[in-house]
Amino acid sequence: MLRRLFQTFLSRLSKKEKMLLYSAFIFISLVFLDRFIFQPIMNKLEILNREIQDQETIIKENFRIIARKDKISQDLEKYSSYIGKELSDEEEIVSLLKQIESFAKEFSFILIEIKPTGVKEEGGVKKYGVDITYKSKMSQAADFIYKIENSCALLAVEKFNIKPRTENSDILNFTMTISKIVIP
Repeated sequence: MLRRLFQTFLSRLSKKEKMLLYSAFIFISLVFLDRFIFQPIMNKLEILNREIQDQETIIKENFRIIARKDKISQDLEKYSSYIGKELSDEEEIVSLLKQIESFAKEFSFILIEIKPTGVKEEGGVKKYGVDITYKSKMSQAADFIYKIENSCALLAVEKFNIKPRTENSDILNFTMTISKIVIP
């Protein structure tokens, strides 16, 4: 029935109208195919291409890191002595005081006063300071300062003051501020 109705409708149309009807049908079919089939496929392909590019970028970066693996391992070994478990401020100060006391025993001089000056945060690092006063010979003091500056912990002598104990004495009074830098 529907087929007869459609054939009757087509038989009444002129040749030009039939061409126009077929053209409209083809155009509508193409638009339908484009909107509901091709565009979703193309959008999915575009998304997949972006994901592939992102993964390629990550893989290239990983290859660069792998290529530098030996250098990274050497640097890690070189700086591993500076990396330790993170301690509280009090524990860091106690650790610094113990180091200074062990250096003092090593160089056999007398600590008169040792007191922490607190913690300062500067540029992402923490500085733990200690003021010390001690009696020693000049050669022992020089060795002590050298030991501090070259210790495996990041220690530095920030301030230094020398006063003679008495006239014609080999023993001098030293006052200095020592700081320990910790990278959290």
